[in-house]
Amino acid sequence: MFQTVAFHLAFHGKETTPVNLYVCSASWLFEIYVLNSVNFFSSINWVQIVYILISLFGLVNVLRIHGKTTIYSGPLAIVSFVVMITLYYLGGFFN
Repeated sequence: MFQTVAFHLAFHGKETTPVNLYVCSASWLFEIYVLNSVNFFSSINWVQIVYILISLFGLVNVLRIHGKTTIYSGPLAIVSFVVMITLYYLGGFFN
């Protein structure tokens, strides 16, 4: 996640390479695997529900823009990073 934020800050405002649904889906599956292995989903509370909704929204968005280019956004990357780290913390990922 840190490298993603740094990358978006470095290339803020520039056009991205085309989005690849298959790479993003594999990354998403790996993230779910890691979260499941540390018992993030051992109980389903509001944190896990919010994470699942945001995660599915992101996956649907990747499906929508597959093969298209977008614009890098540094501030948006920082906001999404803070939201996800907060959800990981509240869900018990760092315990």
